[in-house]
Amino acid sequence: MAGLTNLIVPGGGVDAAEVAANFNALKAAVNGLRDESFEPGALNGRHFLDQASSVVNLPFKSMYRTEFTEESLSDNSYDEIVKLSANNAPLYGEEGIVFVFAELEVYNVRADSSPILVMQEDDMYGLRLEFAQGTGSLPGSWGAYLNTTTRQVTPGSSETGVYAEISNVVLFGVAKVVAASTVFNARVTAGTFSYAGGAPGTNHAGRCKGAISALVVSR
Repeated sequence: MAGLTNLIVPGGGVDAAEVAANFNALKAAVNGLRDESFEPGALNGRHFLDQASSVVNLPFKSMYRTEFTEESLSDNSYDEIVKLSANNAPLYGEEGIVFVFAELEVYNVRADSSPILVMQEDDMYGLRLEFAQGTGSLPGSWGAYLNTTTRQVTPGSSETGVYAEISNVVLFGVAKVVAASTVFNARVTAGTFSYAGGAPGTNHAGRCKGAISALVVSR
């Protein structure tokens, strides 16, 4: 944006003609702004283009989300309970970042109908996010988050007076995109494990439900 025609400095002054010239300069600068320079809604919002500057017709940001109902947790291993989508989501073929988060409810089956029933085993439930990217198809390996995405919860035990609970868990991951990648996917894996003094369950009593989401921001 162009500056004022007549600068105002400490100890100085401007006459009426110079004030008018300044307003005309501001009018010309504002009228010269393109609509695309402002995010729709308000001038005090985020001034982002609605499309990326790197690729024509590419959205500045894209959001993906998959919700899922009750899934069983495997015993003694992390296995997939939900994937972001059935099909791979697109990337931009350039370096970038994908933000992934999962909102989960984890519980023993005895907490599904009542939160005050004693659990049938001494279990710890483990949950984690995993990420994959590729060019046209995904690789066979998952991982690549920049931060730790594994959590463990113990929503009760079979000890006297300890009852099954529903635990709310939020997982958050930041994945670095390789420049050549054109597709990605994310998933939640979970399992039932032993904690100190307990033994892993064998009747698949662990359950999980919730949603997994991803935000992709282009440059």
